[in-house]
Amino acid sequence: MSLSPDGALLAVIHFSGRLSLWDVPSLKQRATWSQDQQPGFDEINPEWKTSLERRKKIKDKEQYYPLEDVSWWSDVVLILARCSGSVTVSSVRTLRNLLGKSCEWFEPSPRVTAAHEVGFLSLECEVKLAQKRGRLESNLSGGASDDEEGDDGGDSDSDEESSAKARYFGYVKQGLYYVTEMERFAPPRKRPRTVMKNYRLVSLRSTTPEELYQRKIDNEEYGEALSLAQAYNLDSDLVYQRQWRKSTVSIASIQDYLSKICKRSWVLHECVERVPENVDATKELLQYGLKGTDLEALIAIGNREDGGRFIMPGDVDLDDLPYEDILSGDEELEMKKERENKKRLELLAKVDFSRLTLEQKELCRSRLKLLSYLDRLETYEEILGGPHAAEQKYDAEFFKKFRSQNIVLSARNYARESNVQALDILFTYHGAELLQHRLAILHNFPETTSPHEYTTLLPEARTDGDELALIPWDEERHREMDWCEVEECRAMLEQNLFDDDSFLYEETTDRLRFRTATPSIELLTDWYQTRAMDIDSCSRQVDCALSLVRLAKEREIPGLEILCDDLVTMETLVYETSCELSLTLKDLQHLSDIDKLRLLMKNSSMERYVKDSFQWMVPFLHRCEGQKEGAAKSLLREFLVSLAQQDLKLPLIVFQHSKPDCQQKIIGDPDQLMAVALESIYSSERDDQLSLCYDILECLPQRGYGQDTAITASLHDQVDKLEKHLSVVEILEKHGLQKPISYVKNSQTSEEEAHQLMVKLCRHTGRKNPPVSETVWTALLRDLLDMQKNVYTCLKPETCHQVFVESLLCSSRVENVRLAGQLMHCSKVSQDVPVSLSFRGKGLLKVGYDNSLELVLAAAREYFNSSTTLTDPCMGLARVCLRLINGISQDVYSSYKDVPQENFAEVLLRTGKLAEAKTEGKTLFPATEVLLQLANDAFPRDMMLALSYLLALPQVLDANRCFEKQCHSALSLQLAAYYYSLQIYSRLIPCFKNKNHALYQCECESVFVGILTRSIMVAANVPPLYGKVLSKDIEIFHSTIYLRLQSPSSH
Repeated sequence: MSLSPDGALLAVIHFSGRLSLWDVPSLKQRATWSQDQQPGFDEINPEWKTSLERRKKIKDKEQYYPLEDVSWWSDVVLILARCSGSVTVSSVRTLRNLLGKSCEWFEPSPRVTAAHEVGFLSLECEVKLAQKRGRLESNLSGGASDDEEGDDGGDSDSDEESSAKARYFGYVKQGLYYVTEMERFAPPRKRPRTVMKNYRLVSLRSTTPEELYQRKIDNEEYGEALSLAQAYNLDSDLVYQRQWRKSTVSIASIQDYLSKICKRSWVLHECVERVPENVDATKELLQYGLKGTDLEALIAIGNREDGGRFIMPGDVDLDDLPYEDILSGDEELEMKKERENKKRLELLAKVDFSRLTLEQKELCRSRLKLLSYLDRLETYEEILGGPHAAEQKYDAEFFKKFRSQNIVLSARNYARESNVQALDILFTYHGAELLQHRLAILHNFPETTSPHEYTTLLPEARTDGDELALIPWDEERHREMDWCEVEECRAMLEQNLFDDDSFLYEETTDRLRFRTATPSIELLTDWYQTRAMDIDSCSRQVDCALSLVRLAKEREIPGLEILCDDLVTMETLVYETSCELSLTLKDLQHLSDIDKLRLLMKNSSMERYVKDSFQWMVPFLHRCEGQKEGAAKSLLREFLVSLAQQDLKLPLIVFQHSKPDCQQKIIGDPDQLMAVALESIYSSERDDQLSLCYDILECLPQRGYGQDTAITASLHDQVDKLEKHLSVVEILEKHGLQKPISYVKNSQTSEEEAHQLMVKLCRHTGRKNPPVSETVWTALLRDLLDMQKNVYTCLKPETCHQVFVESLLCSSRVENVRLAGQLMHCSKVSQDVPVSLSFRGKGLLKVGYDNSLELVLAAAREYFNSSTTLTDPCMGLARVCLRLINGISQDVYSSYKDVPQENFAEVLLRTGKLAEAKTEGKTLFPATEVLLQLANDAFPRDMMLALSYLLALPQVLDANRCFEKQCHSALSLQLAAYYYSLQIYSRLIPCFKNKNHALYQCECESVFVGILTRSIMVAANVPPLYGKVLSKDIEIFHSTIYLRLQSPSSH
């Protein structure tokens, strides 16, 4: 029993399950309800249906129907608790549950208290049985196996009922036990079970419908929440929003939850922001959002008829028609399209884009974003390989980033990943945003990626009429243009049609010139050149750069021939020759063609030179010929000539494989072969290449070979001339005087150089040690005459003889000097010396007498000048030379016999003066050494004679050499002072002949004697007492010298 809070009613529950109400204090029964009349008396806790143990108890569920406890919520509201654990808050009039359709569930037989403030307490007890122990554990604890079996079979709490047979044997055993009392038939002992009881005191409080509604939603009791919403007119969107957020997006969840939400802003936000986990759901969600942002919704918002609701179009869109309806016929399909278009035009006529409200603008912005996302989804499907492949490869996280990413940035990222297919799809479906950056985006492909991989993306040209033009990209659209994408609508929304693209040109602003959707042919050529240069400079992948240029040429891009040739050369240098791995394309372009050719053949060995020439050099020459006519011949000529300057071995290999009998020739033109060979031989700067020159000569074609041209005859004449030049070089090499062939060619017309060459050859032979024989000299003369006849025609044969004789005279060998006498006319009247056997029968000319005289005197002079003393052996060679000439040799010889040995210088001086007189002064005799020797010899004995020799010197200062050899004494000082005084005096007289200077007013003799006296006294420290005596002596000495200077025969 329970008394109401105001004490007016008493609630009573009976063992039969009846509930009765009594007035207090009259105890008059006001109302009564039997158990089956009470609402919800037979309800069972839904959780019991999922529990196996609870499900067994439901079989005897009548025991859970009666009321267990009763209390009061208020004066007119009862709190009823049943054995099943249900608790309801019911009206005293009808017992209707005020909590809703379902009651609150507790553990069985709860107890409740009366309400206090806004709630009441309920005490419940949860009973649990401990888990049964296993057999092994029972055996270890000492229990008998029979007892265990009996316990297992006789446990009243067993989940399975005993069969009839089991019960029969059980009854028999019990009867036998009562009769016999034998332990064998004793019933099995029940094993004690542990029971766990958890008591909980739960508080139930009253709340508002909104709070309860929110609590039901939080507890995911969506059905009850919807019932509350319907009962209390609450916003059911909250339920569907929670269900939508908790569920995975799919077509079913869109239909079940999202489609039942009315709030437009929330639905559009979900359609725009949420990204499902599969492609079909993503597409369905975007299309659902588009349905709610179509013209119907725009017009409804403008008419203020929407109320913020998500408005769907009245008719079904064509895209949503069932598949069977689409296949119903083409005519019906066309009619439906026409109907849709007509309806769209009618609705558009009702829209004034210049007067859109803020909500309408927001709707249009949402629609534009949904259209953009739908386009990106279609693009993403194409990138993944189509709708079927997209179902497996779809990545929600990637698409969430991709759909809102700057499309230019996406294209750049795909280029950097070398994803050609993705970039192709972007150019096709998003060309309006990307094609103007096409060239800049292609620049972002890794330089190591072969251009053949993205060849489909490269710009291509074709001839359109008479001009080349760019082939436009074949663009496509995923759909037709929507009404909100027209310029009129976009202008009102103030949305930028294109994404930011400045980042593409930040690193290199010079690429801004490539920013155009329709580049000119010149700009395409520039781009291909720039891209090829970047590939080479950044990656050194010459093959990639070359592939790009070749692909460009295949696409009819002009102006790339030179760059292609340079890249082919670069490819050969890097991948085949391996000569300059650090060389860049820019460096190569700065090189001349000849330097490129030298680089190509730089590392080629002698063994591989022919192969490398055909593999590297010949193709390079063909490329140069294609750029400029005649370049191949000039380059090959310059290259071989430059090689020949250092060595003729490599040019020889080229010439040997260009001979007329070769099937494959490096130089195919005979005229070019002869011209290059001639220039190569003449350009050689080495003097040890004679054998190679002859080998090259053998490679040249003979007269009459091939077809003659205008220069063929001239070239053969030059080859003949070359043979003569080689013969001269051979002669020089035979005699040990090696010269390059160019020397012979350059000196053949110079008489002076030719003469010097003859002299060098003869002198070189004369200086050989041991001395050469007369036979060698004879062969030398013959070679000289051959050289003069074949090459040095500027010289006369007489000159060759004269040079030969002069060399014999100057060979420092007595026998050679005498041999020279046989080749000279030694006298004008007398018979010459007979010629030796080696020179007989040669038809040799002798040197004339006058020339012989000059040669002899010159040789004697040379021997004399080279001697250091009068006893030098060269003095003897000079005597032998002088004896060759009959006119002077006897006089010289006789004078030489009559004078003593130390006065031979006087005889030689007279001989030289005689020769000087005969030539009328043309041949000057170098008398300086002779005069100095004579002055040294005469100085102590005859001061006057020594002074005379010194005054006869050609140069005044030559006297210093004589003074330096003398010992320092007063006499030598006196001689030196007087010598220089006379020299000064003789030079001052002409200058002051007509002058009246004070210095010359007195007699020169007295001034000279006074000055010289004072100088000698100071220098020699002479006492003043001897001053007059010294002055007198100087005066006498001066007079004597002056008289000698005035005499014609003073020299």
